[in-house]
Amino acid sequence: MDIVLKAYDRLMQLEWSELQELMVECGQAHAAMCATAGEDVDPHADRESMRARVAAMSKETLAGALAPFAALGEVAHEHHPEHGTH
Repeated sequence: MDIVLKAYDRLMQLEWSELQELMVECGQAHAAMCATAGEDVDPHADRESMRARVAAMSKETLAGALAPFAALGEVAHEHHPEHGTH
């Protein structure tokens, strides 16, 4: 859990616009994975709709939603540092 808190703190250091764009990118990636898997895709998964939804969220909410995924990236980097940082 400590690594998730570290990831949250790091995300909170991003500029608000960077954090919002990161969330939109994650949403786009999720929609693409769903489409590839033949699953239903949220009809509001287009970039502009996602930006509107993300803009309504607080910075703390966005960082909290992204922290577990950022922590996974940290763990992967610890085990495979040859892939560099993101």
